[in-house]
Amino acid sequence: MSNLQNQNEDLFKDLAQIIEQGKRQLAIQVNSALTLTYWHIGKKINTHILHDKRAEYGQEIVPLIGTRLTERFGKGFASKNLNRMMQFAKEFPDVAIVVTLLEINKIMNS
Repeated sequence: MSNLQNQNEDLFKDLAQIIEQGKRQLAIQVNSALTLTYWHIGKKINTHILHDKRAEYGQEIVPLIGTRLTERFGKGFASKNLNRMMQFAKEFPDVAIVVTLLEINKIMNS
């Protein structure tokens, strides 16, 4: 291989590495944003339901809001997933805990 070909190959490898690292960082950022979004949704629903202190209301509102959110944003917001988001927010009631876990995940995946 000629010197020029070696330089081109080295450049290609360096650029490929930069692109791959950028993609990894993007995936981590998207995952973090989605996780926080899901936590906030779960927290908001939990707070709304607990504020009214009616279990019946919760059983009715989650499927209804799930249907409307699914129509607008897709199947990821069906009532089954909303229930998971609510559970997530219940298990981690403080957003600071969630943020800390996400930061740890970023460090470990960098």
